[in-house]
Amino acid sequence: MLHLAPGCSPDLRDYKTFEDVVSKASSIEKLTRKRMYGMIMLFVDADQKPFTGWVKATGDGGNLETLGRLEDGQKQGLWMNWHDNGAKASEIEWKNDVMEGSFEEWYPDGKPKTVGQTLNGEVDGEWKTYYPGGLIEQVSFSREGKLVRMQVWKPNGAVCPESSVKEGHGTYGEYESNGSLRRRMIFREGVRVEAVRRSAPPG
Repeated sequence: MLHLAPGCSPDLRDYKTFEDVVSKASSIEKLTRKRMYGMIMLFVDADQKPFTGWVKATGDGGNLETLGRLEDGQKQGLWMNWHDNGAKASEIEWKNDVMEGSFEEWYPDGKPKTVGQTLNGEVDGEWKTYYPGGLIEQVSFSREGKLVRMQVWKPNGAVCPESSVKEGHGTYGEYESNGSLRRRMIFREGVRVEAVRRSAPPG
């Protein structure tokens, strides 16, 4: 018996449900992506019909890489991806082939990479990103794809004094793991207007 998640979709986070879905899922490699009805891209089968059902992708060794559901050729509900080592890489929710809902990513060692929400394909609400070592990198809040505010930390855990976005205006930096500045981005009214790549000594 399939366990149902909110929205009447099987709960892939339930182990027995997950195993049952994996065993029944079709190979996504057998489908093609085709523009139909003049404007939308759909996954279609050999008969050129939009596909409905569970699909999966596997690696050369048979390890699971992707699992999700298509409805009339479009991604719907929770989709999962895995790293080559078998660790979970991401869980992303979709609606009509557009990201909408929870968005989570992990590094190959299982540490969190990104946690956030999307709405109609845009970043929405609070987002957190982490450095590979596990320390927090950024905490931001966006509204329908426009950045409202952001706080940034350096790889050593120190707050970045050069990064500040408030009410959609400001700058923030992205850092390499050694502490050097990878690039600085400038925002106005929640939209990035400039990105400057640069390098600085670790600090």
